[in-house]
Amino acid sequence: VMKAPARYSFGAVMGHGGDTSPTEDTWHMNFFNEWFFYYLFGIQNNINTRPKFHYASTTFPEANGMWSFQHDSSDVWPPENMSTLKLYLSPTMKLRKTPSAFSFLFGLLPNIIKNNYTMQQIVADEFKGTRFNSNFDKENITYTSDPLPSGMKFLGTPTLGLDYLTTSDVCQFNFQIFEVSATGQSKFVTSINYTDRDANAWSRKQKTINGNSHAHIFQPGSKIKVVVTNLDTRT
Repeated sequence: VMKAPARYSFGAVMGHGGDTSPTEDTWHMNFFNEWFFYYLFGIQNNINTRPKFHYASTTFPEANGMWSFQHDSSDVWPPENMSTLKLYLSPTMKLRKTPSAFSFLFGLLPNIIKNNYTMQQIVADEFKGTRFNSNFDKENITYTSDPLPSGMKFLGTPTLGLDYLTTSDVCQFNFQIFEVSATGQSKFVTSINYTDRDANAWSRKQKTINGNSHAHIFQPGSKIKVVVTNLDTRT
């Protein structure tokens, strides 16, 4: 009704288990308040000179077990001077910038459920405990890049091209993206999760999957790690 110009903020808000930042919380409060002050109370605070897009990137070091955050802004979206990085899952368990010459090789991700263990029982067991561990096998395949020669900002929605074959009529893939620091510290960044509820057993399929949008700054010397798992039980 007021025809106010739009302004956007992405990331670093409390909720859904994400890491939080006291400085970003303070910034958000001012972000809201200056809109109220200008449009409702007529206080001149130069709000219309602010950049249109604001976002906060997670980054090392940790602060009280959570990511640190770096605030940034842009008048356009996506920000200028961004480019696309394409990585390939290699049969040697490496993340590489070029596809493998051995494209006929593949990763095997078993999903083994024993003793007719049902989803209702799994949920009742909260995905843990003796009955769960004896009837469900969690499997992982890990791919890791070489150390990054310089820092790298990741911004946007990760997209995965998946070429797969399943022996079941339902299959699920979880791709977890981590940063591994030069000192070996590994911390979760974001994920790409996909469930095919209309799978055809022994039928090969291709699917392009969008992951969870995020902003993150990888440090020089860190590695990018992708963990593929049949069960995503990260915190």
